[in-house]
Amino acid sequence: MRTIILFLILLNLAFYYWASQYHSDEVVLQQPKTLAGYKPIKLLSEREQEEDTQFSQSALENEQVSLASQAENNFSNEKCFSLGPFTEEQKSNEVYEELFGSGIQAKQRSVNERRPKSYWVYLPARESQEAAEKTVEFLKQNNITEFYIWLAPPQKYAVSLGLFKRLKTARAKIAEVRKLDLDPQMEVRFDEFTEYWVDFNHNNGAAQPEVIEEMLVKNDRMLILGTKCL
Repeated sequence: MRTIILFLILLNLAFYYWASQYHSDEVVLQQPKTLAGYKPIKLLSEREQEEDTQFSQSALENEQVSLASQAENNFSNEKCFSLGPFTEEQKSNEVYEELFGSGIQAKQRSVNERRPKSYWVYLPARESQEAAEKTVEFLKQNNITEFYIWLAPPQKYAVSLGLFKRLKTARAKIAEVRKLDLDPQMEVRFDEFTEYWVDFNHNNGAAQPEVIEEMLVKNDRMLILGTKCL
């Protein structure tokens, strides 16, 4: 009996020694290989996690598409206009401040313009004053009585045939003088000035702002024109 008890004690000591040597080793489980034609088995918790991830990605993509479509629709509905032209900057400032006070996004700009003021018809400069006077005598003989010998450079000794406000009248004078085998020229003289405009954005789906209607009634010379958006 003593021998059996002693044997069991030694057996327990041996098992304890073996366990103390190998208890810290990690056991690595390898993914079982799947057979051809069969899908791998997944736990229910794994499938629910994948479905939640796919749903979140789909919802995010749909939201991005929705936002892009909404932005595109808002852009297409937006209209942009210009109010003017104003010859004085102060008037442009008043319109801008009125729009700004009404909560309408606006921007001021100025444009330098050139418009024909008059049309000068003349015969190019002659070699001398004597040559210019001979040309004048020739004009008189052909019933052209309106002329002037230009004595100042750079058109010294040119023969002026008139300064006209209308292009049609200037062209008629040129045609008349050309019948005499002369070569009249025309010079356009311009007025240079600055115009002021106020640009603003407006949504196509909304009614015309009352402040714009009031402005157009007060100033019958003010125009409202379509323009590029700010």
